[in-house]
Amino acid sequence: MQQKRDIAYPQDDISFLDVVSFFLGYWKLVLATFAAGIALAFGYLNIAQKQFEAQALIKVGQVLVSSIGSQLYGSNKPHDNNKDDEKLFSVNFESPAVIAEQFRLPTAFSDTTVESCGVASPEALLPKVRLQPSKSTTSVIELAVRSGSPEAAKLCANAVFEQIRQQQQRQLQPYKADLERIRLDVEANYRENQDLADKMERAGMLQSLYLARRDTALALRQQLNQIRRTQEFDNLPQLLAPVYAPQQQAFPVRSKTIVFGAMAGLLLGLAISALHFSFGKWRQRKQAS
Repeated sequence: MQQKRDIAYPQDDISFLDVVSFFLGYWKLVLATFAAGIALAFGYLNIAQKQFEAQALIKVGQVLVSSIGSQLYGSNKPHDNNKDDEKLFSVNFESPAVIAEQFRLPTAFSDTTVESCGVASPEALLPKVRLQPSKSTTSVIELAVRSGSPEAAKLCANAVFEQIRQQQQRQLQPYKADLERIRLDVEANYRENQDLADKMERAGMLQSLYLARRDTALALRQQLNQIRRTQEFDNLPQLLAPVYAPQQQAFPVRSKTIVFGAMAGLLLGLAISALHFSFGKWRQRKQAS
């Protein structure tokens, strides 16, 4: 224990007087770099190309799925013709993530979209457009487009949305054609069973065969109503609200740029001063030794 108390610990090389001396000796340099950082920030703001951002929320195309529609769409929903209160439910025709991934390549943009966005090539448009699935809902895509003015950004965002709408409209055509074919088949079967059931009822043939035909006609009529509701459903993509393009520029942000320049100049001045101060202390110790 006695040996521990007798150990001589080195004293700090920097005292309070050194700190005061440091700030008194280098405040002009720190102030100069601080002012230079602010000046460079203002210079960057003057030469940087201003970018404005338009934002939109796009609800992807959807289809109504029932016991008949599920067969077309690949759903595993069970088919029960005797369930009178069967409900239709909407599902995304195409995943928002898949749509967003398509626009990660410049070849995804059509010539009309490139022209509406006022750029020379799809490669120039690629960094200006950002699509990503919404984190709060599974049927919405968040669209953000940057351009040199709010009006140009809004025009470009509308062009991207129109391209998505036309693409899904083309993709829905085979689905609608299959649905129409099934409707015609179901309608023909319904009329055949209903006509036969009516004839048997008029003839007084109310046996089990009549009851089977009547139940089959009722089930087919329910399916036919579901198919018609599915065909009438507005399943194309739509904007949840008009495209929003504020007048405030998105890049560069004036306040953030000035603060960054000031902090960079201040830290640079402190770093240079600290290095010069440490070098001077080292020379003093070397001369003293």
